[in-house]
Amino acid sequence: MGQNKIVNAYSSPAEVFFNGVKISDLQVNGDGQKIKLPTNLIKTGKQNQITIKTGRNMLSDTVDYDDIEIMNISLETE
Repeated sequence: MGQNKIVNAYSSPAEVFFNGVKISDLQVNGDGQKIKLPTNLIKTGKQNQITIKTGRNMLSDTVDYDDIEIMNISLETE
């Protein structure tokens, strides 16, 4: 689109953590991704935390905040 002269971008995937343990990566352009929460990590009756950590630029090792957009996250029990 002519915004800059960057030809290629190299970024690691965004990572998904549950209660501090990495459980998955988010795939780029991956609508409808499902990630199962390991039942052994669930703290029953306590607060649980899901963290999505942005990827890093592989050439400069800087954080790539602008390389991903998340539109909707839903949690479901099965």
